[in-house]
Amino acid sequence: MNDEKIKELFSINFLRLIAERAGFVVTKPSEDYGDDLIIKELKVSLHFGSRQIYTSGKMVGLQAKCTTEKSIRRSKGKFAFDLDAKPFNHLVLRRDTWSLEKLPPLVLVVFVLPENPSDWLSHDAKSGKLTLSGKGYWYLPETNAELTKNQDRERIFLSEENQVDLNFYQEMISLHF
Repeated sequence: MNDEKIKELFSINFLRLIAERAGFVVTKPSEDYGDDLIIKELKVSLHFGSRQIYTSGKMVGLQAKCTTEKSIRRSKGKFAFDLDAKPFNHLVLRRDTWSLEKLPPLVLVVFVLPENPSDWLSHDAKSGKLTLSGKGYWYLPETNAELTKNQDRERIFLSEENQVDLNFYQEMISLHF
């Protein structure tokens, strides 16, 4: 398996682990039309003394990308990322139409790994600790962003404040619903 495929799987599984740890349901669409994962909020109720868990109907689509520190340039709390034109346009279209078309909103997450592949994942057998090194940053297009006329890529800027953590999914649900 090449490094690009490994990076793709790291980003998907990073998002899956964070979502599941935070108590969300994760599904992976069988076809990729912009969503790499769909995250669904769960609700809990008591019914005849029994705990019932169900999806609330609130969900967020995620588009996952992965790169390394060497591929980005940080400046003033942001970094540039060159996103393929097609996924950029998916983000803009979904920003404008998700509530009208009953589609989940779409959020881009760029996972940034250390440059050296041997630093991406480590395991300490004594403690049993498995460590994935890197950070995820989320991005939503600005309200004035338009479909790109570029055929190849669109340069976007991600804020270093928009880090994915255990609260990320609840923040996205609160932001959109």
